[in-house]
Amino acid sequence: MLLAGGELDPRVLPGLAALYLDPDTTTARSGANVTAWSAANSGGPTLTPSGTQPTYNATGFQSRPAVMFSLSPLGGTLAITGARSIFAVYQTGATGSQQVARMGDLTLQYNAVAGYRAFTPDAESNSLDTTAAVPIIESGVFSGSAVTERHIRGGTLLGGPTSGAATAAGSDVSIGGGTGLNGGAVAAVAFYSRALTTDDMLFLEAWAHRKYGITVPSGNPYV
Repeated sequence: MLLAGGELDPRVLPGLAALYLDPDTTTARSGANVTAWSAANSGGPTLTPSGTQPTYNATGFQSRPAVMFSLSPLGGTLAITGARSIFAVYQTGATGSQQVARMGDLTLQYNAVAGYRAFTPDAESNSLDTTAAVPIIESGVFSGSAVTERHIRGGTLLGGPTSGAATAAGSDVSIGGGTGLNGGAVAAVAFYSRALTTDDMLFLEAWAHRKYGITVPSGNPYV
């Protein structure tokens, strides 16, 4: 799972659903509107805004590039059925329920009361993290009839139970949709057409640690 030279990269994990978004790949100047966010992987689609356009900030997340949202999403489509996963590195802005990323009915959402959650309409899990404006690494996975997640804030793994029979139908993908991501900064998002394993998520967390300096729990074999 390494590139030449031993570098970690989310694009080398199997099952990447033709869409990996990374602000490092944009040529926009800092402060400019983002009229489209093209995939950083070959053959990936481009997400376009509806409503207020987000902006590019060259130092918006841990002194690295980020796309800054103000309630309106970027959206597009992917032909995905069955198991799916979302991995995101982000920071919430204003308090309140904020949707980070969506893939069909699988959604990562920060909630003012319950903390974060990864869910489909019929299956949901929650934590007690209610602090906004901190760097977050999160994975949400739908497989079979369950939604699972890993959520890291301040070097601590926060995880909640899963429940209910679920489906994750739909081919729409979006960032900052639904309730919006008000003032949030998105550093990277990857959509996968399979269920990420725990080892996959550890790999992605180590990548976020190396790139953004975010503390991850001890014992990660890739750190």
